[in-house]
Amino acid sequence: MSSASMSTAARAAATNVPTPIRAITTPLRTTAAPPIPPASQLYEPLAKSVLRRRLTTRIFPYSLLVSLLSTALSLLWFGRFSLLRLAGASVALWLGGLLPVVFLRKSYLTVTHTSAPSPLSLLNKSFTPPLSKRTTHAIQTHLLSALLTFATHVALDSRVPVFIKSRKHPYTPHPVLVLLALTQCILASLYVLRAILRDVWVFPFRRPTLSPSPSGVVAPLFLALFAPFAALLVLFVVVPILRYLPIVSILLRPIVHPRLSVLRVVPRAWAVAAQTAWGWEATGGVWSWAVGEPLYTTPAVRALVSGISVAQTPAPVPSASAASSAFSTPSSLTRASSFLNPSSSSSAFSSSSTAPTTPPSPPSIYTHLAYTELLALASSTDPAAAKTRGAEVFDVDGAVWGRLVREALVLLGREYQVLLARGGEVPTSSAPPPAAPSSSSSASGGMLTPRINLITPVKDKNIFAPKAASSPGARVSAALASGGALESVVVPLVPAVPAVPLNMNNIGLNNLGITLSIPEVKWQWAPLVKAVAPLMPGWVRRVLEGVGRVGMGGVPRAWREVRKGREAAGWVPRREVCVGVVEGEFLVLAFVILSSLLMLTFPPLPAVLTHLTCASLTEDRFGVVQRDIPRILEALISFLGAVEQAQASLRPAKSEGEMPEEEKVLIGVLGVVGEVVGVSGGEGGVSAGVEGEAGNKDKDGSENENEKEGKKEGKKAEREERERRRRAEMVHLEEARTVLGEVGDALKDGIARITRTFGDKLRAFRFPPRTAARLQEFVEFHVAQ
Repeated sequence: MSSASMSTAARAAATNVPTPIRAITTPLRTTAAPPIPPASQLYEPLAKSVLRRRLTTRIFPYSLLVSLLSTALSLLWFGRFSLLRLAGASVALWLGGLLPVVFLRKSYLTVTHTSAPSPLSLLNKSFTPPLSKRTTHAIQTHLLSALLTFATHVALDSRVPVFIKSRKHPYTPHPVLVLLALTQCILASLYVLRAILRDVWVFPFRRPTLSPSPSGVVAPLFLALFAPFAALLVLFVVVPILRYLPIVSILLRPIVHPRLSVLRVVPRAWAVAAQTAWGWEATGGVWSWAVGEPLYTTPAVRALVSGISVAQTPAPVPSASAASSAFSTPSSLTRASSFLNPSSSSSAFSSSSTAPTTPPSPPSIYTHLAYTELLALASSTDPAAAKTRGAEVFDVDGAVWGRLVREALVLLGREYQVLLARGGEVPTSSAPPPAAPSSSSSASGGMLTPRINLITPVKDKNIFAPKAASSPGARVSAALASGGALESVVVPLVPAVPAVPLNMNNIGLNNLGITLSIPEVKWQWAPLVKAVAPLMPGWVRRVLEGVGRVGMGGVPRAWREVRKGREAAGWVPRREVCVGVVEGEFLVLAFVILSSLLMLTFPPLPAVLTHLTCASLTEDRFGVVQRDIPRILEALISFLGAVEQAQASLRPAKSEGEMPEEEKVLIGVLGVVGEVVGVSGGEGGVSAGVEGEAGNKDKDGSENENEKEGKKEGKKAEREERERRRRAEMVHLEEARTVLGEVGDALKDGIARITRTFGDKLRAFRFPPRTAARLQEFVEFHVAQ
């Protein structure tokens, strides 16, 4: 050993300084996985590019073909067919008549159904915020499209008069032009009404085809047939009445009084209306066919998982206990369920926090499209798909799986809250205010612990003293019970009467504190009908009776009638997306309302969660899914319990004896009309017989018999109406149970899939007692099979 090294060691030992240790370098890296970006940065641009390509390669060419065929038929009808005129008119009709409808569907595409108990309630809901903007834009778009289609028709056919032949008023529109334009406006309004009832702005969950449906052919034809007659009614009846109004008459001055000669253009009005309605219907079918197909944007699972983001909360932190769940009963008062409160800052896997967060965004069409693509990956049996699941979904860091299961549980939790609220507004939980810091804790810098005052304040009065009576009657009763004198009690009850002023005319009822309740006088139709009906001819009375019976059981009642099926559909407005998280079956439910076919479908989405959970048994090498299986099963079972509870609450709300007041009045009026008709028949029979006293007796007897027959007919009509209401209510209840049953069946299939896959291995997990008891039923059912 050299002298220099010995001197260095001696110097270090003298100063007692330790020798520095340097770490050994290694090529291994333990960096965390990058966070998954939101959908607006990763998945939505990919989905929008695919949808934009479909818009330019499918929707635009097919809608242009529809315009070409419609224009060709018009030119053949006019007898002025030429290729140049065909090309120009087709492009004009496509730009002005069909593209506005496409852009309207594109702007208001959604996955949330607009549900209401009755068609009238649905219409009222469509004209209230936030749906009023969509309805207003729909009316404006269809009016513009209808008028531009009519303008193209007028440009092609020069025989349609535009202005009247008058030197004094050369620019006054011709009544034929007014009739055709009014027909187009009424057609646009009727088509928007049909679109509201069918809820056409919802994403086409059922894969449509280009083949036209019967309702798509018949409904536009029916609207086109009705529009010209409604226009004639407005032109010949409503407009002449409005001319008597002071201000409206000035606006209607350019419209000439129509003549009966305009009836010759009714077939043309019907043809133009049918052309317009069928063009809209064909364009809507092409739109649904192009948009409803599943997307294939990217094979990257991280991009697909970013598309299902609905929660604006921090990244999940794995819980220390595998038994704690979003649906389990909290072990302390400070622990809350993140499933029941999805807007809170705690996720489905961590304890609750009091930090305020922004409310979650509603599911969009991209959420449904991302779940559809994830389903194809989760349910595939291809070895390449299994390799992709093991490498990306069940990775060692668990970032992809944690994000996926968290978003799925948050989405189910929000729909669970909507179901518990029966379609109403879900109350948002606000964070509690922070405790005021104390001087001692702030000075020491320790934890701020709120102090709870457990000392009961002492009352500064005699607790054994009798309580004073709150009312004069109670004081009199107390005096009688105690045996005391009543003078001391009655005298204070008499208030001091002020001096009455001499001017009695200035005294009002309000000054004396007197309120008069005037009973509401209801209009009685039966006496009026009984007095007027004998003055009418017999055939008029019979026609009125038939019209009344048809109106009682026709469109007005169906327009206001509450449907339990539509009401239950509002309890689960996004059932397609929420069912897609659990199950993967295509189910169709049809409702027919006023000649409108409403298709509600249940596409595959919840199978993503259950299929991946089942695949983790053999493909999850690191166990990232195992800690979340209790939470998933508890969430599904709790949602299933809420669905079954909602199904059990569906029962007849009214007894058979209760009827609406207006229907009782209508039945009474019909009975009076029938009685008058019978009396008039008896009078005819008596007048043909013997006159005199015997004839009067026979007449009185026939009147009594006819009155009895009228009462019997009224009671019979009332019994028939009760029976009809009972049958209709049972049908509506069955429809409501079907709507909820589809969601319940999807949840049952998802739970059964997990229990069949894991079997006895579920004993390794800890569940709450209620969840374990319900899960045992599925296990026993699987063993019994």
